[in-house]
Amino acid sequence: MVAVFSSKQEKVWRPFVLHISLVILLFDIGLFIALFLGNKEIYSHETLARARLSFYNIVLTRRWNSNYKGVYVDKTEGMTSNPYLENPDIESIDGKIYTKKNPALMTREISEISVREGIFSFRIMSAQPLNPNNIPDEFERIGLTLFEQGKTEYYNEVEENGKTFFRYIAPLYTEESCLACHGKQGYQIGSIRGGISITFNITDLKRKMARNTYVRIAMGLVTLFLLLFIIYFFVLRLMKKVVELDGLKNKFLGMAAHDLRNPLSSIGGLSQLILDEELGTVPEDQKEFLKMINETSEEMLVIVNDLLDISVIESGHFDLDLRKGSLGAQVSDRIRINQIIADKKNITVQLDLQDTPEIMFDHNRINQVLDNLLGNAIKFSKSDQSIYVSLSKHNDTVTVSVRDEGPGISEEDQKKLFGEFQKLSAQPTGNEKSTGLGLAIVKKIIEAHEGTIEVTSHLGEGTAFSFTLPVG
Repeated sequence: MVAVFSSKQEKVWRPFVLHISLVILLFDIGLFIALFLGNKEIYSHETLARARLSFYNIVLTRRWNSNYKGVYVDKTEGMTSNPYLENPDIESIDGKIYTKKNPALMTREISEISVREGIFSFRIMSAQPLNPNNIPDEFERIGLTLFEQGKTEYYNEVEENGKTFFRYIAPLYTEESCLACHGKQGYQIGSIRGGISITFNITDLKRKMARNTYVRIAMGLVTLFLLLFIIYFFVLRLMKKVVELDGLKNKFLGMAAHDLRNPLSSIGGLSQLILDEELGTVPEDQKEFLKMINETSEEMLVIVNDLLDISVIESGHFDLDLRKGSLGAQVSDRIRINQIIADKKNITVQLDLQDTPEIMFDHNRINQVLDNLLGNAIKFSKSDQSIYVSLSKHNDTVTVSVRDEGPGISEEDQKKLFGEFQKLSAQPTGNEKSTGLGLAIVKKIIEAHEGTIEVTSHLGEGTAFSFTLPVG
């Protein structure tokens, strides 16, 4: 599907499509971030919950052992007695040897089984260990220090030999059953005598998380491009339909204005001919009606011409007849023509026309611009006031300025000044009529010349319109 758009239509639709695309992109990014953070939180929560559950299982197992003051097991061949216990072995009446498994030894042996099974590892450590194997490492020392400060757990992820491990440590409190072995070390019930450290490998889990992240990114990008394609497809269809309707509207306006222009011109010309009494004497009571007919037809003709200009510009077929010429001579010529209207209000036109190089411009269209700006200045000036017209060159541009001493334009009106069919709060001083299209056409003509137009105005201090055209 191919649609052809004018530069104006592109200026409207391109930002629209870009803004829609940006909103979708931001939404997609926001959704991805939310999912990523949500999954990361679930991952962190589940990992921590696993470590806590393992810790409480170990504590409960130790408590069971401690409540029985240790558990005796059959001392099989190769089994070593606990060297840190007094009289760890006993002999039954039938000569069988049993050795005592206290909570610390049982914990270590269960951990060894867990490591062999590839589940996780755990151990007991203490700041005052009886067994050198229970001396804390750096991570565990940090945990024990934090426990002394009131913390109830400490955990972190560590990298070792290319693998990622989750480490967790929680305090081990002294219970009454613990005093039999540890009472000599000065521990009391409720005091922290060490901690249980748990370590498990989360490398595979991290890899799965990363893989899921990449999958989500890929899915997000696919979704994004699919949405953008759908938006682009439907917006393009909408744009094509709007362009067709806009073209139909411009065609209708052009045809209607063109069909109205000739009759209006005839009405104006004939009424003026009768007023000039070219066809005979006209009674005075009829002259007033003929004058109203003539003025109304002229006003209608101005509206029709403006509508024709707008329809041509909006259709995208606004072509300029660029020819080299003197802008100063053009300004002087239009002032001379408009001076006739200014004289009716005793308005003086003050000139400051500097020498400027010849430039390329459409003479008829710039005449239209000058007539509009000069006409507006005359309309909104009171009798005996002045209008100031200047022409100057600045770097690679020439600037024409038309300033009046009229009522000025409010800031609110300045925002809609160059819009189509705009009526402003300021009113012409001589009840002159306005279509509300003139400045809109002026702006489009100047922009077609790759120039700029601006207004400077303050209420009660007059208004200055300036337009700039390139020299090159």
